[in-house]
This record gives sequence, structure tokens and C-alpha cells, in this order.
Amino acid sequence: MTGASGFVGRHLAPRLVSSGHDVTKLKRGTDAGQGAEASPEVITGPSDFAALRPDHVADHPPFDAVIHLAALNPDRGRGETSNDHALIRANRDGSLALFRVVEAHGARHFVFLSTANVHAPSDRPIDEASPIAPLDAYARSKAMAETALLAAAKTSRTRLTILRPAPVYGEGGRGMIALLKRLAASPWPLPLPATLGERSFVSVEALSSAIIACLDRDGMGAETYLVADAEPVTPAALTARLRTTRGRAPGLIPLPNAILRAAAGVAGKGQSFQRLSQGFRIDPRKLRHATGWSPEPDTLAAILRQSADTGRTRQR
Repeated sequence: MTGASGFVGRHLAPRLVSSGHDVTKLKRGTDAGQGAEASPEVITGPSDFAALRPDHVADHPPFDAVIHLAALNPDRGRGETSNDHALIRANRDGSLALFRVVEAHGARHFVFLSTANVHAPSDRPIDEASPIAPLDAYARSKAMAETALLAAAKTSRTRLTILRPAPVYGEGGRGMIALLKRLAASPWPLPLPATLGERSFVSVEALSSAIIACLDRDGMGAETYLVADAEPVTPAALTARLRTTRGRAPGLIPLPNAILRAAAGVAGKGQSFQRLSQGFRIDPRKLRHATGWSPEPDTLAAILRQSADTGRTRQR
């Protein structure tokens, strides 16, 4: 597994071990030794996965499966994440190099974590056949990685599974849910677009379960699956619910979309506003039918439950 020290990896690795899997972590050279280990075995690769060579894994027996979580992600605040070349190098070239190396080493299955943002926002439910139309450089680099991996898998004995998760939330996560939690915790009224589209999210626990379910899926061909909780929510409903559970009024101020769109454009956040204001409802039925995986049924309840668990942990 790559990305074991990241947000999803920290949740997934213990789940894999408890499910009876032996986990080997492939870490970049600069990462080696950081973070708690769910398994004592670690392979140290190059700092740039695009430079990965067969000798990096030569001393290890063939892998039953490789789970590729590692990515260069703008959400992590590193300077190179705004560089298109760096994103393509890490997310497309690094993923393809890893696939080629583990394919030659006898890996049976390669699971690639992409993003649902390879699809554009839409007022209609999004499924795997929806158009590929990424809105930012990160999503474009992931779409390019998917294309490269699918081409490689056509002539490979290594089975390929591509997962496109909705924005992921959970303990230690960032992104939109973490932002809405911070906004909900503020004492101030919140101006929000008058019409906010319904959006799908996925809990890190449900995503971990989906990855484990895919390890055992039947078939040899390449497959792509969207991953999301069962029902979407609106950012306004989520923020209001977070506030009312604290005994506060929602304090939401609806503003015309045109005003907020102009303000977001001036602040350089036009794409973020587009994502927030448009619908992004994901249909995860393909994954459910193929693997028997069960999504989180209620996003709002799951987020409130996690917030309560986090609060109790901090009080100890």
C-alpha cells in the first residue's frame, strides 16, 4: 500500500490487518520512518514514484494486491501542488510507473484511488458513464492517470480497479466538510448562496470498506467505481444541523448567487464556488451491485457521530 501515512491510509491500514491481510507499506524515501506502523514491513522507494524501479521491490514476494493511495494533492498546502507539471508527474507518471513495476513483479490486482471530481458538477445524478470533465489541475492529473492505467491494463494480467470517491470526511480529514465544520463552529451568521446543490460525500470508514470489498471482487477486466454515501446533502443543511446540535440557531443568510459568484471570482475562488453551488450527486449502485458493499446511509448522522466521538476523545 502507498499513502499509508495519509488520511485514508491511516484508517485503512488497521482495517486491512484486522481483516487478516498482511500489509506492506511502500513509502517515498523522504517519508520513511514517519508515522505509526500497522505492519512492521516497509519498502522504501524513491521520493519520486515516477522513478520507481523493479529493484525497489525485488526482494519482496509477489503481491496479491497493490493499493495506490499516495498522490500530490492541493488540499495539503504544499507549493508544488499548484504546479500542473508536478501534479502530472506525481499522479499520472508515478501511478503508471508503480503499475508497471508491480505488474512485472507478479501483482494480481492494482487498486487506484482516483477522485469523483474527474466528473463535472451536474444537476443530474453522476454515474461511471457520465462525461469526464475535471475542473482543476488535480482532477485533470487523476483523469490522465486513469487513462494511462486503463491503457496499460488492456495488455496486462494484473487486474485494475479504479475508485472515484466523493469528497472524503472523517477524523483527521480536510476539504469541504472540515471547512463547513469550522464555519459552523464560528459565532457569526454565515452568508451562503440562496440555492445550494445537493452534494455527495463519503466517510473514510465507508471508503475503507469499499477498498477492502474490491480486493475480493470477481473478474479479470478493468473496472471503475464511484464511491459515495447513500444520500447527498446540501452544505446549508449540514451547517445548520451542526449548529442546531450545539443548541444554536442555524444563522444562515441566503444571498443571491450572482453576488457570491462575483466575490469568489475576485478572491480567486471561482471554481470552488461553482462546485459549492452546483449539484454533485453520485450514484454508487455499480459498486454496491458488484461487491455487496454497503454505503453509509446517512451522511449528516455520520458527521454528527464523528464530531461527538472526536469531542469525547479530546475530553479524555
